[in-house]
Amino acid sequence: VRDDSAQGIVIRSNHTQSTDTNKAIRVRNNSDTNTFHVSHKGQGYFAGSVGIGTSAPGGKLDVRGYVRFGPSNTVDEFQGLSITNGRNSGINTSTSFIDFKNNLNVADCHIFAVHQPDGRGELVFGTTPVGIRTEDRRQNRLILSGDGHLLPGADGSQDLGSSAKKWN
Repeated sequence: VRDDSAQGIVIRSNHTQSTDTNKAIRVRNNSDTNTFHVSHKGQGYFAGSVGIGTSAPGGKLDVRGYVRFGPSNTVDEFQGLSITNGRNSGINTSTSFIDFKNNLNVADCHIFAVHQPDGRGELVFGTTPVGIRTEDRRQNRLILSGDGHLLPGADGSQDLGSSAKKWN
């Protein structure tokens, strides 16, 4: 397809689209299986992984480079990122997390959101002490409990800003 008018490819439906079932564009393999499609309402689907800035995505969505969420020049709007854990936390403890990795692709900091079966949630912050950068040596440093208390990490030895202020 060549577009000399600089309008691009336009696909229009003769009917109002009240559902997402009518696809404007479908890409299929050598069968009736959609590998990619976009509906007339703008809903999209990818059967595999999507890479932005990479041709070999390492996850369902792999973005290489700076990512921005929310509109520009926002003054009085709440913006955020929502992470949903699909595990049933009503039965077992489940954990959502954000790992921060160094240039060697080794996690050296983390934030865990721990979802407890009784409905409590805890935030756990972890960092890595000085040492080898090629292996995961993270330690939980601070816990914000579901009742709002700040608790020390695993062994309670973390200082509170100076060697004179430690957890007891």
